[in-house]
Amino acid sequence: MRYTHGVVSGYGDVIATFSEPGDSIVVFSPVYHAFYRQVRSMGREIVESRLKVQDGRFLMDLDALQSSLTGRERIVTFCTPHNPGGRLWAAEEIWALAQFCETNDLILISDEIHMDLAFPGAKFVPTAVAAPAQLDRLIVLTAASKGFNIAGGETGLLIAPDPEVRARVDKVLGDRESSPNRFGMAMLTAAFEQGGDWSEAARDYLAGNFRTFAQRVTAIPGASVMDMDSTYLAWVDFTALGMSDDELLERLLAAKVAPSPGTQFGTGGSGHMRFNLALPRPTLLAAIERIEHAFSDLQ
Repeated sequence: MRYTHGVVSGYGDVIATFSEPGDSIVVFSPVYHAFYRQVRSMGREIVESRLKVQDGRFLMDLDALQSSLTGRERIVTFCTPHNPGGRLWAAEEIWALAQFCETNDLILISDEIHMDLAFPGAKFVPTAVAAPAQLDRLIVLTAASKGFNIAGGETGLLIAPDPEVRARVDKVLGDRESSPNRFGMAMLTAAFEQGGDWSEAARDYLAGNFRTFAQRVTAIPGASVMDMDSTYLAWVDFTALGMSDDELLERLLAAKVAPSPGTQFGTGGSGHMRFNLALPRPTLLAAIERIEHAFSDLQ
């Protein structure tokens, strides 16, 4: 395990270790927008494998990805729990992805930063647990920043179970003169060692926020809220309204609600918006009323 200056910084460290400019990095879109920025800023190419939606949930399409490979791919980026879908992947799905990476000789980066935000009754399965036979190509990136609201600590964890993989990462970290953030390390340690009761209460509260949000927003004609069992980031499909992305955003901003536009998350994001539900319930209810008002002329 190594400390990083956050998950995105660690992501860049892994890209620098296992790829060269011009190589390709796979992401399952729509997905966290910072992946795109980091890959492109380092001179690598993004390969999007679009997630399918089945029964209101995201699914990976590994057959389609296999048929699209060019041989320039070096790394697969896996977001678990998924952002923006709030999806907890099943062990069988993770195992299949790890097998895919082994077959195609690809490094698997598992972004597990939302691991502490599974709703009560739901279970987060770490990639290392689901795919123990592929630890020689696995790197896990995680942090306490999302689960415990301490992103300001700018501290993440890079976990490379295989000694040879870890040694290659260490060389890059050394070349970059990367050193831990002592203040952030103390925050992270305190969260993981002493934050259990707080985390349990927070997850229960967030699950209640999602139920409230989904019930109200789904009642808006043309809006559909993707079911989720983790995180605090709701993914809403407005495509049935037939509006452009600009019009959707303009309506919401005019109602004084600032979502993350779906287009930020790559292919499959158009017509969607991501909403942050990590709010006190009264604030959330006020935001929902504003969203309802933004589309009240359609009801």
